[in-house]
Amino acid sequence: MIPKRAAGLGFTVRRTASKQQPVYVEYKQGGNKVQTRIRKIEGDAKLLHNIIRDKLDLPQDCIRVNHVTNDLLLKGNAKSQVCRILDGMGADGYVH
Repeated sequence: MIPKRAAGLGFTVRRTASKQQPVYVEYKQGGNKVQTRIRKIEGDAKLLHNIIRDKLDLPQDCIRVNHVTNDLLLKGNAKSQVCRILDGMGADGYVH
């Protein structure tokens, strides 16, 4: 099934094969560096970047778009907050 982008939003975030949200917490440098990764973004990842940054009130240097993989990287463990934001979007811009 090809997802439809919601009117007004230029992106979709597809669920994994097991119907979970593609939001992951990564521990690097022996656990000293914690980051949250949002994968499976199709379309305008920069728009999702701006929405999440505004809703979480993050400074510009704490969130970035990886343009090669079209992923979002956030500093720290923000998985639960990001999942709530994506769930709050419902079918508008988020494919179930």
